[in-house]
Amino acid sequence: MSYPSLTKVAKKITGARWSGRASLAWCVLARVQAAETAMAESEKSSRRSAKRLRCAIYTRKSSEEGLEQAFNSLDAQREACAAFILSQKHEGWTALPTMYDDGGFSGGTMDRPALKLLLGDIVAGKVDVVVVYKSTD
Repeated sequence: MSYPSLTKVAKKITGARWSGRASLAWCVLARVQAAETAMAESEKSSRRSAKRLRCAIYTRKSSEEGLEQAFNSLDAQREACAAFILSQKHEGWTALPTMYDDGGFSGGTMDRPALKLLLGDIVAGKVDVVVVYKSTD
């Protein structure tokens, strides 16, 4: 697309009325400043997403059946959650070493030892994200 004058170029770029070469220079300067501001905001956003997010993995199984096995349902849940956290590493997610496992506790009650520990750690500011496994069954 061609423009018959610098004024029309400046108006096309900014949407405002401009006149003369000095105006075009200001128009270009305004565009450069806007681009620099956008890049700075993008960098801030990147730094924010690079913030470390401490992730707690909470697992639960209603019955004690099978929990005596070397690899049980709680282990499988924890592995799936850990894999998801690893997939979010670029967002700063990291798994906490504390194991919040409630094996043999019904989900119908809040009286679960690991859940109480987890809630306490959240209140204490030790946890940023809670990751749980939800079966699609």
